[in-house]
Amino acid sequence: MFCAAFFPFPPQMAGKWTKCKQESESLDDACNALHLNFIMKRAVSFVNTMEVEVTDLEFRMSLMSAIPWFKIHENYPWDGSERQHRRRDFRAGKACDIRQGK
Repeated sequence: MFCAAFFPFPPQMAGKWTKCKQESESLDDACNALHLNFIMKRAVSFVNTMEVEVTDLEFRMSLMSAIPWFKIHENYPWDGSERQHRRRDFRAGKACDIRQGK
């Protein structure tokens, strides 16, 4: 069973983070590896904020963009239970996260 006590998360990482475009690397290679189309590549380039939250029950991560429809919200429970998320490339289907460990 996973537990926050076994995987301590640095408290200084929690919070809202704003992307500094001048100091950030290009995501073109990652987008190409995922075979994203032009519209999705442009949307990824407008990601400007990441919010990280850690609770006793789960780790939450959100990416926000200047483009209103391009937002990603995911949460991962420490107990390892399965969660379904929308695919990050917005294609049809679900992304499933199953953590194993006891």
